Amino acid sequence: MAVAALGGKRVRSALGGEWTVASFLIETMARTSKCRAADDLLMLSERHPAYAEARQEFSTRSTPDLLAICTGHDELPSRALAIWYATGVFRPSRWMRERRGEPRAAFDHLFEGGFPPTLIAIAREGFRRTGEPLAALLPLLWPARHAETATIADDEIPSESVSKGGLPGWCLDRYSRAGRTCLQEFLRRDTATGKWIAANVPAARRLDFLGDVLFRVEGQICKRRVIWPTATELRRRVDFECHPGCADATEVLDLMRTDIDALNGVRAERNGEFDHV
Repeated sequence: MAVAALGGKRVRSALGGEWTVASFLIETMARTSKCRAADDLLMLSERHPAYAEARQEFSTRSTPDLLAICTGHDELPSRALAIWYATGVFRPSRWMRERRGEPRAAFDHLFEGGFPPTLIAIAREGFRRTGEPLAALLPLLWPARHAETATIADDEIPSESVSKGGLPGWCLDRYSRAGRTCLQEFLRRDTATGKWIAANVPAARRLDFLGDVLFRVEGQICKRRVIWPTATELRRRVDFECHPGCADATEVLDLMRTDIDALNGVRAERNGEFDHV
């Protein structure tokens, strides 16, 4: 339904208009079960040091080579990198090189590889509308998801704060100007998390490092998460192994969970300074 809603203003108008479609999708997604396996697979393939060589090598491989890898027997993160480069890297990062892709050939290859046609149709249209690699990663997870037993459970939700204007504290994260201001102030406070970061992370990277840690503690938390072995392992590896310059983030994640109330205090203090986030 979310992909269908990307069909354009005429499509949404026929379904009742922008607000009707948006509010229905938000309500439906809030109620339904959720899985972040594709997000975690993206983060793992992009950032984990074990795949640094593949990230460089695959950027120069031909599309047929990449497509053979993505449906082959390599590790799941390596196959994710292959389909990512095959569909194209349009926004290069410190980890990924730019590469012009061939998305039609990539999704045709997946379709011919025996994946469910409806799944490939949703992934193909999702990629066409957004250009985001998440859509292309979804089919790679399907075989394991189809084979493994899943349960549904709520994540442990950290304590929350709400501003006088009703804005949840977790809106103030690294992805907004106001949130970054709060994180900078938090780093200046006397907290165990701040001390750990000061001792282990170069000054120029501390804010982004804190933002990544906070996202794992707070931002990616779900109610009604679908729990299955492959997804659990992907989440574990991203949580603990994908923070640049930190081989094992177990300690700092635990410290951030303990210091979340201190961060919420900063958010409450600074929240009134911002007209919007």
